[in-house]
Amino acid sequence: MLLVYEHASNGSLHDYLGSTNKIINLTWAQCLKMCIDIAHGLSYMHTTLEDWASIKTRAYLDPKHAKTGWSEKASDIYSFGVILLEIFSGKLAYDKASIDENDKGLAPISQRHFKRETIKEMLDPKITGDASDLGLALKLRPDHDSVIAFSRNVYQCLAEIQAERPTIKVVIEELNKALYFQQQSMKVKKLEHLKIPLKDILLGTHNFNQDCYIGSGGYGSVYRAELKMKSRDELTEHSNIVAVKLIKSREGFLVEIDALSKCQHPNIISLLGFCVEGNEMLLVYEHASHGSLDSYLGSTDKMINLTWAQRLKMCIGVAHGLNYLHTTMEDKNGILHCDIKSDNILLDKNWEAKIADFGLSKFCNVNQEASTINTMRVVGTEVYLDPEYARTGRLKKASDIYSLGVVLFEIFSGTLAYDSSYLRRVHEKGLAPIVRKRFRNGTIKEMLDSIIMDEASELSFTIKVRPDHDSLDTFLAIARQCIAKSQADRPTIKVVINELEKALYFHVSPCLQNTVLLTVALWLWLRGFFLHIPDNNKFYLENRTLKISLDCIRLGTGNFSDNKIVMSGGYGKLYKGKVQYNNREKKVAVNGTSFSWENGFLKEFEVLFKYKHDNIVSLVGYCKEMDEKIIVYEHTSNKSLDRHLNDTSLSWSKRLKILQRG
Repeated sequence: MLLVYEHASNGSLHDYLGSTNKIINLTWAQCLKMCIDIAHGLSYMHTTLEDWASIKTRAYLDPKHAKTGWSEKASDIYSFGVILLEIFSGKLAYDKASIDENDKGLAPISQRHFKRETIKEMLDPKITGDASDLGLALKLRPDHDSVIAFSRNVYQCLAEIQAERPTIKVVIEELNKALYFQQQSMKVKKLEHLKIPLKDILLGTHNFNQDCYIGSGGYGSVYRAELKMKSRDELTEHSNIVAVKLIKSREGFLVEIDALSKCQHPNIISLLGFCVEGNEMLLVYEHASHGSLDSYLGSTDKMINLTWAQRLKMCIGVAHGLNYLHTTMEDKNGILHCDIKSDNILLDKNWEAKIADFGLSKFCNVNQEASTINTMRVVGTEVYLDPEYARTGRLKKASDIYSLGVVLFEIFSGTLAYDSSYLRRVHEKGLAPIVRKRFRNGTIKEMLDSIIMDEASELSFTIKVRPDHDSLDTFLAIARQCIAKSQADRPTIKVVINELEKALYFHVSPCLQNTVLLTVALWLWLRGFFLHIPDNNKFYLENRTLKISLDCIRLGTGNFSDNKIVMSGGYGKLYKGKVQYNNREKKVAVNGTSFSWENGFLKEFEVLFKYKHDNIVSLVGYCKEMDEKIIVYEHTSNKSLDRHLNDTSLSWSKRLKILQRG
């Protein structure tokens, strides 16, 4: 009876353990990867194969199984723990030194070391820390935190009581964490050029004086510092105001330095350097002089009231930063931030929004929008947390989109998601459930921050114009999609950017023209002329770049007379006419119909506004009044092609020219 297997050219793990004359010394990273591979194989057997039984020798045998004969998955976990211990120590479980101890093998020796907290003494001295990857002759020891995470995992696997042993999924997660610590430790060594001496940071923060304190986050406190830093050519030094974060968690430090060292984007906070000396772990960032976004929300005594245009630009900035993290990183790994919230959005001197605090971030596939990271530990701030991720542990790019949606409604309402009034609910807490209820009741616009005014206030004029109606509709539509409960129902980040930019256009377009007119009015007033400024609403509506009043369109089309109909299409009837606006008359084609706002009108408007070409019909303007949604095009005197196909005068050369230009 014969079985034929694939050939493993490097033999068995047994050949590399327990021998003093090994030809190849395994690195710590290699050891960890082997352990993870074995764990994945064991996981497959436990969860996929129904009738699989392990064959164990005495040195690997679960004590409970030896006494009772009961065989459970936890018995395999014990045996696997012994293998982990073999790899860790470089000794076989049944070598002479182990057998001498009551014939029980390597596990009892490790238990003694665990109790004495001397387990690191069992680490195989021949294991290196992968310094060879950097082309260095120096062989470094494995990372301290990686070894601790690994040995803690071994200790749990070797627990005498089966119920106290971890599942194979937990084992895999802990092994991956140990590997991550090791890999990040090597990456930090590659960033030596960013290292800043602790003495310089102590000097720049006046020994972390309370006067330099800025605030605190999930992983530590942040201080303002003035450091002398080298220029890019490293020939000169200059003083620079920076932010210094004292990191409490080794894991948080490694995650953040790994993420930020890869990021170069105007909407991502820049990492300038780091320091690891003694017990201190410090990260040095660019300084955002206007602090964090949450400082300008949820307070009645704010020094600065952000205008609607400023808020939209901040939203767009955050979305662009998120798009960079999700889709355009330099290597194949994108980044899921996992904690997008107003506290983690910083504002520089130009009010440009920058995403910060990457301590919880995870890497993802940049090429797959729906790629999923399954995790047993859900991370993030509760009121910003994707409900599907919180419930299932399935983390996707859509999870960051949800958090962004909550921030959009914070900016819209001027209140924080964790405002006390939102936390009194028994079931769903935070801002998102309130927003959903408001949409159902048709009262969402009542949540608009009452202090919002447009850019006219920046010119010291007393006229205050509310945010544009179309701008609000567009903003609310995309923000609502972002906080959909199902990940599949949320838009991609590129769609979010597109809609936010459209909302900004709707608002800024009339404001720019109003600003020019108000400036002219001021100029005339200063010279003694009197200029009558009309009623605010009328002034606002009649001086829009592309907006045409419904009365003008009705007049130009004979109140949508049937004899003005050019054709009927999927979105309604097309009328010809002459429309007078902005003191000029123009022949136009009017699509006056039953557009739906999201699916018809906005899509049509967006395409025609973005794409201007001699062979694409030109956008003249639009109207949205009294439930009418109308787009006005340039007039094409020869109508549509289908009306000429049976015309004998349409020669072959004319047809070719039509095709060529189309």
